[in-house]
Amino acid sequence: MAKPNFRQNVAEEMLKLIAQGTAPWQKPWDPNKVRSTSFNPTSEKTYRGMNSFWLEMQGYSDPRWMTYKQAAAMGAQVKKGEKSTQIEYWQWTKQKPMFDEAGNPQLDNEGKQQYQTVRLQRPNTFRANVFNAEQIDGLPPFEQPPLAFDPVEKAEAILDDIGVPIIHDQADRCFYQGGSTDEIHMVPKEGFENAYNYYAVALHEAGHSTGHESRLNRDMGDFFGSEKYAIEELRAEMASYMITTELGLGHNPERHAPYIKSWMKAIENDKNILFQAARDAELITEWVLNKEKGLEMAKVATLSKEAQSMQKEEGKSFFQKMADAGKSLFGANQDNQVPEETNVSKDEFTEDFEAWKKSTEEFMRQNPTVEFDYLQAEADWWKQRVEDPLANDPEGFEQQYPIAYQRIMEDQAARKAERERNQEERIYLDVHYMERKKAKAAGAQWDKEAKQWYVVGDTSRVSQWLPKEQGIQISVTVGPDEIDMAKEIGLQEGNGQWRYTLDSRAANKERNYYQEERESLLQNSDPKDHKEINNLFDRAEINRAQAMSFPISKQPVSFETLNDTLASIADSEAALHTTIDQLSIVPKQERQYLNVPYDDRHEAKKAGAKWDRKVKSWYAPEGVEGLDKWKPENTFTPRTELNPMEEFKQAIEDRGLVLDGLPKMDGEWHRVPTIDDKKGRKSGAYRGYLDGVPAGAIKNFKDGDHAHTWVATGSQMTEEERIEYRREIELRKEERAEQKRVKEKEVAKTAYGRIVNAKPAMPGHPYLQKKGITPNGLKLHEKSNSILVSMQDAEGFIWSTQAISEAGDKLFLKDSRKEGLFHIMGQADLKVEKEITICEGVATGASIHEATQKPVIIAFDSGNLEPVAKAIRAVNPEANILVAGDNDHKLARKPTQKKNIGIVKAKEAAAVVGGEYTFPSFTKEQKEKGLTDYNDLAQDKGYAAVVKALKPKKEKQKQMDLAKWISF
Repeated sequence: MAKPNFRQNVAEEMLKLIAQGTAPWQKPWDPNKVRSTSFNPTSEKTYRGMNSFWLEMQGYSDPRWMTYKQAAAMGAQVKKGEKSTQIEYWQWTKQKPMFDEAGNPQLDNEGKQQYQTVRLQRPNTFRANVFNAEQIDGLPPFEQPPLAFDPVEKAEAILDDIGVPIIHDQADRCFYQGGSTDEIHMVPKEGFENAYNYYAVALHEAGHSTGHESRLNRDMGDFFGSEKYAIEELRAEMASYMITTELGLGHNPERHAPYIKSWMKAIENDKNILFQAARDAELITEWVLNKEKGLEMAKVATLSKEAQSMQKEEGKSFFQKMADAGKSLFGANQDNQVPEETNVSKDEFTEDFEAWKKSTEEFMRQNPTVEFDYLQAEADWWKQRVEDPLANDPEGFEQQYPIAYQRIMEDQAARKAERERNQEERIYLDVHYMERKKAKAAGAQWDKEAKQWYVVGDTSRVSQWLPKEQGIQISVTVGPDEIDMAKEIGLQEGNGQWRYTLDSRAANKERNYYQEERESLLQNSDPKDHKEINNLFDRAEINRAQAMSFPISKQPVSFETLNDTLASIADSEAALHTTIDQLSIVPKQERQYLNVPYDDRHEAKKAGAKWDRKVKSWYAPEGVEGLDKWKPENTFTPRTELNPMEEFKQAIEDRGLVLDGLPKMDGEWHRVPTIDDKKGRKSGAYRGYLDGVPAGAIKNFKDGDHAHTWVATGSQMTEEERIEYRREIELRKEERAEQKRVKEKEVAKTAYGRIVNAKPAMPGHPYLQKKGITPNGLKLHEKSNSILVSMQDAEGFIWSTQAISEAGDKLFLKDSRKEGLFHIMGQADLKVEKEITICEGVATGASIHEATQKPVIIAFDSGNLEPVAKAIRAVNPEANILVAGDNDHKLARKPTQKKNIGIVKAKEAAAVVGGEYTFPSFTKEQKEKGLTDYNDLAQDKGYAAVVKALKPKKEKQKQMDLAKWISF
């Protein structure tokens, strides 16, 4: 009797469930309920791929699985009569004993055999029999950990990190469009029953997007109904189930019911498809939830794609050259009308032709399926016989090959005329500097003379950059004595109405010019000047945008307002140019980095080497000698083999984390300190896996909350590679910071326009009535009937807004800046005020303002108290700053919090700027009623109680050296 095939058995069982609609990914899953992936409690490893689905379909609710021996080792016993479930796993590495050159075993210091980890060309396949915890007596019950994050916020952050544009332009369907478009098209959020459904669908389409050639480079099928398309939907639906249930978004499989028959047919034809789809689903899930690891996975596929593209382009290039010449070189000169002496000799022709033929035939013999590569041989021959002679000795070439020369010249003249015709047909685009790469990928070309992007012919792929109008028309009221001046600055009159046109294309060119200036300055300046340069350009651009925001108004503007605005813009640009010219920028020196082993660090420092904290490498200062022994050319470091744990430790330390001993490769997160942490702090984390290909993730929370992925290579980086690797990390950080800065500037324009065109809020607004406060200059967003609150910096620039709904829900503009921004309740000049009070929320600030009749600074939340206090101290070193925090007594009673965050943050903010802090105190009865801030106190006891509660809680913090804040 034949031994049962494991994969055959799994596939047959899975086919039955798919037909019934009960496979794991076909079952609905409720939102806010997190699925626990099957895992082994002894090894603490998660089962992956098809093993995960296979175990889940056994019907147990407990996710714990283990072998009989593992259960016994835990003091438990498998119940009598219970049957095990078989799983399959692969081993890609094995330990081999090490031997010296003489063939003797290589021993360590303790005389034990040394081993090395070797990666296998093909994995060894193993099977294991495991039991579920529900089949075992003596185990404690499984406790599902509570949801520790907001599913919607987490999903939003993941989609932002993936970076695929989401276009809300569909009425009843959602899909991913690949290729050069690379976009997700969705029904608007309001078209979904709830936010959970929206994000579940968006993440499903994000799973499809991982197949793009720039990511996992997967064959996703050509058209709906094809087998490949159905398999793509199978892997995407598996991944969608894994992602959404892990995030607590729920899972609705109904929309993929039409693919069931196609899935079954594909699996029946090839049982391995099911396992491949599960493997792909795991890769998709890892990419979506952990993008850094996805980048590692895509590396090989991307290189392969680039190689194919290069071959194709070389082939196209050769064919173009042949077309340019009209006919082949020698064929062109076999014309009876040409004098005999001008032809190539028979021997020369035969020799060249046979060499060409031989090289081509030999290449095609070895590569029978290649379409383009063999052309390289022809291209080399063509270059030697045509291109080089034509470039170096055109007269000699003309004498030797007159007809070929004539045809080449005719073709070049024709191409030149074609370019000139195209020049006239160019459609210029309004492309922002930061979108230039996307425009280029869509087919746009750069006109060096006009300094603008353009296309010729089809504009479907660049429609988003087509000029919407030649300019924005502004209606202007012009008095009789202003007519002459109006004409001078370009106003036009028609039907008794004066208009001024703001040239949007010219404004875009100006913005691109400034961005180029900014990048040029950043590239040629010392890093310590970068903050000053960026602030300079940011303010200039926002100042221009805010000054030009008056066209949003539907009412005509006065000529005086228009003239003042244009003058302000001109002054701002003149000031910018003047400041650029006067900037004292230290030319950036190319540093000579050194390869200093850790044990040599003291010697190198003594010899004059300096430590670059940003790149994390030693370098030789200009003029310092005696460091030659550590220069890269003198310290070539060959790669050495490492075991996975040593390699992972090295990667962890490269990210700035401090590790004592080897990392724990148990699949769990472990918190550790970073190199610049204060004592007791742990701002780093890692987790590692040894099953399959060893891999892990590393987080340095000071660089952001995203994880960096490590995959074992089996070799150690050389010092040169390590320096380059760190430089790449810094470059990526700078690119992310630049992208964030660009988004913030765009949002700032929207925010300013909203504020200046919004109507004043009325006292009858539900939120104001609920909080018992008056409008105090707040604005109203008419469309949503929300209170609109401006958010400015210490210089008065508006960067964002906060919208407060009737129910009290608070929203900031997406992609906007928040840190260090605030709202002023009441009239105040921050640079001269002697006393300044800072609080958290709008209602709190309004209550304090109404109780004291003094201006109040609103920081929006406790985490922003310190940045706001610093910003104010920077412009007013002498003011007495009082930080009025909330009394978050509820949080202090939570086991996970254990501290009153409102009071803690207020105290910290006051200490940093040498100010005072306070908070409202409440009785037991008031706490039971949920009172936490000064607005609650005002509504409960009145304004007199608020004034009394604003008394500082203790003496002023020790005065600091305030001079340092002047340059903050």
